[in-house]
Amino acid sequence: MPTSLPILTATRWIDFKGSGRTRPALIGCDLPDGGEIECVVKLGGHPESAAHQPVCELVAALLALDLDLPVAEPLLVEITPDFASHAVPASNAAAQARCQQAIGWSFATRHLPSGFHILPVGKPPSRPLLPALAELYAFDGLIQNADRSPTNSNCLVKGNVLRFFDHDQAFGFLLDFLGRRPVSDVESYAFLSRHLAYAHLGRDRSLFNRLEGAWESITDATLAGYLGLLPDNWPGKKRCFPVIEAYLKDVRAELASALDAITLSLPSS
Repeated sequence: MPTSLPILTATRWIDFKGSGRTRPALIGCDLPDGGEIECVVKLGGHPESAAHQPVCELVAALLALDLDLPVAEPLLVEITPDFASHAVPASNAAAQARCQQAIGWSFATRHLPSGFHILPVGKPPSRPLLPALAELYAFDGLIQNADRSPTNSNCLVKGNVLRFFDHDQAFGFLLDFLGRRPVSDVESYAFLSRHLAYAHLGRDRSLFNRLEGAWESITDATLAGYLGLLPDNWPGKKRCFPVIEAYLKDVRAELASALDAITLSLPSS
């Protein structure tokens, strides 16, 4: 298993988070020093989950970390048969069933401390948040993530600190959702008109200067390293990662033109 990504074993069931049939779970995991960390776990194995989703989640989070973006810290959490059978209350049949389906490794993020809240709908973000939101706009464009809107921000804020998460719909070309258009084509980013940051940014190419420079650290070795961090029990590893890797190499090769196109996707005034 991977050694350069936090790897934890589930020890304490807390509860589901949010709503919906595939909602994540809040689970406590013991640390080697005797402490505990609470994790938001995307439990694998659900019939409505697709093989590409955890691969997209982890690759997008690792890429965001390497680009020094404020992504929620990614983790891998092992759901063991013992945890599913004994740590989850017998009275919670739904939770037991979900954990039984998820035995193995699941994608997770570190649960953020109290004080973080979802970006409010219908209220402009504070000015200090705009640089981070501009880079998030470009990042979502480059990874073809159409699943971030004002009503589904997948962003938490605490004062002027931003953390974003949830990328299981990234790399939309895997399901022909967005199609595989040239990364330098402004039409490739039409979906960004629904992005939560769209209405709050101007057409300013300099918004992406830092992000453009950060891509210099994304080498072939970097991308190959992501493959080694994907658990072997994820069925989408062999099928999906090579396609994602090839796409990210295309992005890197045409980054300046891609960011020009993303700039043109923003409102002109």
